[in-house]
Amino acid sequence: MSEIRFSSRPANRIPALDGIRACAIILVVICHVQVFLHPLSGRLANFCTEVAWSGVYLFFVLSGYLIGRLALTEVASTGDLNVRAFWARRALRTWPIFYLALFANYWFVSHEAAPAPTLWAYLTFTQTFFKMNYFIESWTLSVEELFYLIFPILLFAILRLPGRYRIGILCLLVMAVTFLVRYRTGYWLHPFATFDSLFLGVLIAHLEITRNRFFRILSNVPGLTLMSGILVLILLFTFAGPRSINQFQGVLAIGFGLILIAVLNPFSFFARLLSARVLKVIALSSYSTYLSHMFFIRGLVWAHLDNTEPGTMTARVWFFVASIATLGFGWVVYVIIEKPALRLREILVPRHGSPGPIDALMHMEPPLESLNLASEERG
Repeated sequence: MSEIRFSSRPANRIPALDGIRACAIILVVICHVQVFLHPLSGRLANFCTEVAWSGVYLFFVLSGYLIGRLALTEVASTGDLNVRAFWARRALRTWPIFYLALFANYWFVSHEAAPAPTLWAYLTFTQTFFKMNYFIESWTLSVEELFYLIFPILLFAILRLPGRYRIGILCLLVMAVTFLVRYRTGYWLHPFATFDSLFLGVLIAHLEITRNRFFRILSNVPGLTLMSGILVLILLFTFAGPRSINQFQGVLAIGFGLILIAVLNPFSFFARLLSARVLKVIALSSYSTYLSHMFFIRGLVWAHLDNTEPGTMTARVWFFVASIATLGFGWVVYVIIEKPALRLREILVPRHGSPGPIDALMHMEPPLESLNLASEERG
């Protein structure tokens, strides 16, 4: 197996990425608050419904980078990837709160209509292969879980092949296939139709870890890279119509990818701005907020709190209050459910030191104590 050169940059938490995660969940929340409660009108309403939905794709790019960095750092340090440990930690990270949110949504919708597809589709994360009439926001989890399943297998296999550029070629190939799937099916919720965003994040992690010259050039001019990413997004949302914009998700990912690279320079002004403590608090509960926010918003609709006249001052205040309340509900879910689940994960599959119960059952090697990947493990 040929050597992968490892960056001298420490693999610790990157505060600005918390800001990226916080921005992504804020975009998702304000989009759905507007769609279901209709408090705004005019340009603000258009931004929430026509632009803010892209927050999920910012999540995808960030998730691909964090998971890719986690896996590739292990490869660079040990020469291989412990696939079983990878799967165990991801399952304990995502499954507990997902299944709780699933059963809550199933109970809610079962009082109004026959849930579709069957519960088994959601339990196996295959719901995006069917037409969904509840817990539709979980389509992203179906994509993520499929990515968690496939990515380590592809990486494990590609590491057995010779070649300096094998990982980069793998990412570009997956991105090309993703575009073809999206183009042929025209179905943007297809589980394979958003892999370009995830694997672009993996590619960025690979370029960073291998100290790629192109990555260094972009990272050394963070202001220009940031403005380039923003320009890509502006051009996309300006010239791509609502019906065709889903075909250009790869372009959307490139815009977010450039912004991510700019933020990875810790000395940039934007990186320091995104390191604000309030954004870190929002980022900590972003996963809980994502899985619970539609349940909370539907509760507001059920309580008939969506009857404000759009565009009025009262409606604008209500938009702000509803958005903050939704984020607050996500934080409560994080403290009560997600945080204890994460503690349990550290007992079963610890990140450092002696192997836990699941490691022992699988005969796993414990992770290296020298790696401090707190940020990636929250991804």
